[in-house]
Amino acid sequence: MTIEISGFVLENQPYKENDALVTVLTESGCKTIYARGVLKTTSKNRVVCQPFTLVEMTIDERDNGLATLRFGRVLTYYHHIVSDLTLQSVCFVLIPYIKRVDMRPFLYQLILSLMENMHTNTEKIYTYACLFLREVLVQEGLTPYTSGCVSCGRTDHLVRLSLKQGGFVCQSCNDSSYTMTKKELIQVHSLFSVKENQIDEFVSMYTFDLDDFIFWAHWLEYYQGSQNKALSFLQSIR
Repeated sequence: MTIEISGFVLENQPYKENDALVTVLTESGCKTIYARGVLKTTSKNRVVCQPFTLVEMTIDERDNGLATLRFGRVLTYYHHIVSDLTLQSVCFVLIPYIKRVDMRPFLYQLILSLMENMHTNTEKIYTYACLFLREVLVQEGLTPYTSGCVSCGRTDHLVRLSLKQGGFVCQSCNDSSYTMTKKELIQVHSLFSVKENQIDEFVSMYTFDLDDFIFWAHWLEYYQGSQNKALSFLQSIR
């Protein structure tokens, strides 16, 4: 069956001599597409299969086996991501989570907003990136406790977010000399309490940075008991 899809090319992997397996993010999730001959410089479909590209594709779907690319067209090529090593690295940190998250239209639009902000290099890049990581943490049940002190339960004199303890801690339970400002604590609490219909307001109120993104990516890594090699590389070049 021949169908049309639109989505964002996350990656392509060489397959055989001149073919590739292309991963495209759509509103319903990631789809792997077999693209014949796209590694040839003369291929008309080569440009459609480049990572960090928003595309429309016509594909042949099969009941058994991979969908096959027939042809497509580029809607937007996010060249600024490709030319910026830090932004590329952020994408590589996110791609494994994008591929396995339970995708829905809200998340798809959130990811596209992130890519658009990367492309135009706005100050809200890491706000959108942290919002996506928030969604991953929620789905995997790894969100921090932000309603009070995770150790004693008190709701006053909260001083910081503890990775090892899994949430906010108060002054009495703080095992570190490091503390956070009230504004920083409110921003963290808001990240995990904001509703989908409040995202635009949230983005206008709060600005996250690369350190925030690395912290939440490390939080995922810590509680999953896994290592994200792209995160280690990002930390090495920041």
